[in-house]
Amino acid sequence: MDALGGETTFADVQGDGFVPAFTLGVGQKAKLTFGQDVNSLKFFTTCGLQEGYEPFCVNMNRAVTFWYTKDQPIFENTEDYADTKIDVTRIPPGSDTPPCLKISHNTFETMEKANWEFLRLSLPVICESVFIDEPEKIRRWQEIRIRQHRLLAESDQTTPAHIEQIMKSGFSMSDIKGLHRGYSEDAVEADEVMAPSSSPQAKSKMRRVPSRPPRKGSLSRPEDVAQMNGTLEPGSGMNRSTSELDFNRYNGEPADGMNDKKKRGRSPFRFFSRKRDASGERAKKSRTPEPAALLLEPPRSPMMQRGGSILRTSGPAKPNIQEMKPPSPMMERSGPKAMSVTQSTGIETVGNEMFDAECLKLINEYYYGVRIFPGQDPTHVYIGWVTTQFHLHTKDFNQSRVRKSTVTLADEFHRVIDSFERQSCYMVRADELYNQVTQDPSGKGASQGMSVGCFIDTATGYMTFTCEGKETNYKYKMEPDTKLFPAIFVEATSKEVLQIELGRTPTTLPLSAAVLRNSEKHVVPQFPPRLKVQCLKPHQWARVPNVSLQVHALKLSDIRGWSMLCEDPISMLALHIPEEDRCMDILELIEMEKMLSFHAHTLTLYSALCYQSNYRAAHALCLHVDQKQLQYAIRSEYMSGPLRRGFYDLLIALHVESHATTMEVCKNEFIIPLGSELKELYEDPEMGHSLRSLQTVSVLPQMKMTDITETIENINTLYSPYFPLDAVRDYIMTALEEAVELNQVHNRDPVGGSNENLFLPLLKLVDRLLLVGMLRDEDVIKLLIMFNPETWDPTFEKEGKDEHRKGLLQMKMAEGAKLQMCYLLHHLCDIQLRHRVESIINFSYDYIADLQSDQLRRYIEIKQSDLPSSVAAKKTREFRCPPREQVNCNNTY
Repeated sequence: MDALGGETTFADVQGDGFVPAFTLGVGQKAKLTFGQDVNSLKFFTTCGLQEGYEPFCVNMNRAVTFWYTKDQPIFENTEDYADTKIDVTRIPPGSDTPPCLKISHNTFETMEKANWEFLRLSLPVICESVFIDEPEKIRRWQEIRIRQHRLLAESDQTTPAHIEQIMKSGFSMSDIKGLHRGYSEDAVEADEVMAPSSSPQAKSKMRRVPSRPPRKGSLSRPEDVAQMNGTLEPGSGMNRSTSELDFNRYNGEPADGMNDKKKRGRSPFRFFSRKRDASGERAKKSRTPEPAALLLEPPRSPMMQRGGSILRTSGPAKPNIQEMKPPSPMMERSGPKAMSVTQSTGIETVGNEMFDAECLKLINEYYYGVRIFPGQDPTHVYIGWVTTQFHLHTKDFNQSRVRKSTVTLADEFHRVIDSFERQSCYMVRADELYNQVTQDPSGKGASQGMSVGCFIDTATGYMTFTCEGKETNYKYKMEPDTKLFPAIFVEATSKEVLQIELGRTPTTLPLSAAVLRNSEKHVVPQFPPRLKVQCLKPHQWARVPNVSLQVHALKLSDIRGWSMLCEDPISMLALHIPEEDRCMDILELIEMEKMLSFHAHTLTLYSALCYQSNYRAAHALCLHVDQKQLQYAIRSEYMSGPLRRGFYDLLIALHVESHATTMEVCKNEFIIPLGSELKELYEDPEMGHSLRSLQTVSVLPQMKMTDITETIENINTLYSPYFPLDAVRDYIMTALEEAVELNQVHNRDPVGGSNENLFLPLLKLVDRLLLVGMLRDEDVIKLLIMFNPETWDPTFEKEGKDEHRKGLLQMKMAEGAKLQMCYLLHHLCDIQLRHRVESIINFSYDYIADLQSDQLRRYIEIKQSDLPSSVAAKKTREFRCPPREQVNCNNTY
């Protein structure tokens, strides 16, 4: 109704289901009546019933759960977000291209202006717990290069094995390079160049052979070229090369021109390599070399830079921290790397680089790139990283909206140890990056497309950016254990917006090597299916607790302030998502189908780990899913169906299933001790066919439990983890009785959401408790009455109060619940069978004793009588017959 009391209607309403919804302002109150009690509706009989309407909560017994909109934006997968304007196209990797995620706007052509979209990838990069300093990073890169040169030298020795394959399938320039390395003398000494050699002969050989052929007129000397801090030592004996001596020395020939017959054969392509090296030297003199070239190319000897030129040393190259610099992030980061080949030994090859597992462990810098398409305005694109605490959704984003704080660590004397800036996102605008690397003040070139590289070093905690392959000044320092998600904030100015490239650079690993925590590091960029693009959702639904805390506040005084007292604590079970650093009520999973399915399957996996009495796994799981969690889960009325069944199955698997399986195996074994207990138990004739009693005298396995422990010293003394099954039994019998009572009529809101989820867990747990002997005689009587009250309830009145009363055997139940009830009845019949066998044994024990006593009495009477021998022989014949005939004779009396 509107404000004047008039009715408002809607036409052409489409949809599967609708629920009541309303809004409340600050300070407003409302009393809601959903019709669980029809008598509480004042005008229903006059206004609603005649038109065929029903109250919303008709045939519902539990209180309705309320949900409210929570103004905390969270990231959600674009494929699960119905109102997203972003289309994501997954482009698989090619022969020389990395995997990509193409972002496009699906409604750009129909909108005058697009809104800001806040995007991130679903898997985070986690910084190390302890950061390293710059010298340690330099040492690691030094070790990486040593290992790479050793791998290259080892691979060169195996190159001739591929010649036959090359001749059959043809060869390329890379094969020629491989052949050249196989014949090269310098490649053999690669390991000697990078690592210090202890052999005097090796040192003399390295001194005799220069690293490159000198040109006539150039500086040369017979000894090593000494080099200290980029300057030449005085008195080093430098002179001009005016003869062929130096060239002969470079080629490995002796000074007297004599040929060494034992000398190794040279490569037939040596002439081309000399010309290529010479041209490379001339080109390097005209420009300053990039630091990457000094480290990534396997040098024949160490290099040092001075005044824009490079000097080579041919002496023993003992690497030190001052000489070996870490690769600069500005080198060739824009170019895609060739795809690697993973060998059976765990070594990956990318172009001329080789990586083994130890090399990959030392690399902790990761990269992802963003290529902005032409037409997209870079001033409306922010690129960078976000943390788990980013919850800002605005119509126009800028850096001023990001809250920042500076965290300073100080010692006990208040001296600053470390300081870093903390914020929820680390984003930079694309045009600002472009302006730092270009001389164009107008920025027109940026609108024609550009590429941005984002780097994070998890070992040092530094975050850097490049644009068009050039380094920028933007640099951030992270805290240890920080979780960072690659993120892009964009306001679309074209339909095709940008593309996220998941490749790598020569000094970094792909993003997949960081986000896939369970796999080893790798050089080949991978494209895991669970790596999704997520969009920031401005609102979310949150569940209102069914029971709230009763808090009492009392003002003590103006000085002492207020006192708050909570009467009874209320338990809840929360679900923690580590990747997002957030928790939610486990009851909220009823609205999240995929997450609900995932956790239900997780509980099934936990149950499977306890198969075949795996007590060690059961004790380990009890430290993860403890007693309080299980008791809360089985008692919760609002738990979703899959989780309800999963927790019941987990409880059975952890604490009951092992002994229940043992009892089920022994159900056909009857070990009955003869004695007074057996006779006293079956004095009542009805006990021999009883279903009401569980008392037996048979020897059966006894259930044992051990306390839950973290450290297991002896597995031989380990049994099922302890759990208070008495409390579980009392609750289960009460819950099953309530379920039978509520299901007498149609019930729209059963616990678990369906008839199967209501009865199946209860009947299954009762069946397991019956097998392990935890049920009592009174519990069995209640159970039989719930099955068929007309047969087992002595107070049942068919024509009176119980005319419409039904038992479990007469109710409409799901097939799964019917099957479980059949199992329960089968085990009850097994108990009845055991009673019958024990009563037969008891009867046989007494019956044979009576027969023998009667035979003895009659035999003595015959012997004491004065009968003729012929007559006495006839009367005593039965005592001389086999036992079967004796029994038949006794039966005739």
